[in-house]
Amino acid sequence: MSKVPTLRDVAEYADVSLGTASRALNNKNNVLPETRSRVLRAASDLGYKLQIRVPSAVTSKLNTIGVIVKRDPRDILEVDQFSYGVLSGIEDECRRLGLNAMFSTVPVDIYSHALDTSPILNEPSVDGLVIVGAVFDDAELCDQLPRKMPIVFVDGAACCKQFDSVLVDNYTSAYDMVSYLISKGHQKIALIGSALQDNEHPSIRARRLGYQQALRDHDLYNPAYMVKSSLLKHIARESTRDLLNEYPDVTAIFACIDLIAFEIMEEIKDMGLSVPDDISVVGFDDVASAAKTIPSLTTVHVDRALMGVLAVRRLYDRATSMDGVSVKTVIGTRMILRDSVKSRVLSKKQHIDRC
Repeated sequence: MSKVPTLRDVAEYADVSLGTASRALNNKNNVLPETRSRVLRAASDLGYKLQIRVPSAVTSKLNTIGVIVKRDPRDILEVDQFSYGVLSGIEDECRRLGLNAMFSTVPVDIYSHALDTSPILNEPSVDGLVIVGAVFDDAELCDQLPRKMPIVFVDGAACCKQFDSVLVDNYTSAYDMVSYLISKGHQKIALIGSALQDNEHPSIRARRLGYQQALRDHDLYNPAYMVKSSLLKHIARESTRDLLNEYPDVTAIFACIDLIAFEIMEEIKDMGLSVPDDISVVGFDDVASAAKTIPSLTTVHVDRALMGVLAVRRLYDRATSMDGVSVKTVIGTRMILRDSVKSRVLSKKQHIDRC
């Protein structure tokens, strides 16, 4: 039986002191964001079980957590795979701490902007809120969020106030993935899954910016390879076909989320091309299906359950200090290298140009 990882193992893995590891895992404020991210990644990689002692003063204030998850009105009774992972973490942590959890949804548009509020906001038994995936950028809807209740956004935000949040290091992760494609010899790398505008979901925008910067840093950026699209499946397919018909020299595509990568791969096959022999494809999120596609998808792993756990823990901290500054917890990621990427052999001239 393998050894159960300890806090000391996490500290050594992350190359920090024992005290720093403890503060990072307990969401204390006096830890640099990049250090916290490194410690959280170490805990995830080692399978370290997060443990907290719950002060009695906090348990008296938090008994029932309301969980609001975004829902596309076109997907009746369906929760996306990313949100499902976060909800699993929230549910497990609530069960471990003896908390009640009430679940509800909020309708959103294709950019995950909230279109309405949730009836759970009027539920008197709810002591704190975790909002998953939604962006409250409408001032009127934002003003309906309770001011005297701890609220944590997971992969979301609000325009009216700086709330506590648990986010992914989207920019760096996208940058690293595109840099990986470049290291494999790809120079003409396209992007699909972004509306190419500032009001799209903050996570998608950050991934697009990371993609752009990686290409700029290698003198490979071509805005023509960014296809204005959305996270709708049929739009992803249309975008893929239009892109490859107009730019047949593209050798790799960065998809902003895995679910779009799946559609891209299917469309490439329908066009009589092969993944990865003709076109390499990478995604982002590492949802469960990513390992089951043919070929299996190279992607960015996001510990979604950990995000849910940390959101519940953040509620505990906020319940004891409603007047403190907002805290943003950013978790790291790791690349999962599978079979959807193939190396491209650079010509002698291309190799010289890169050097």
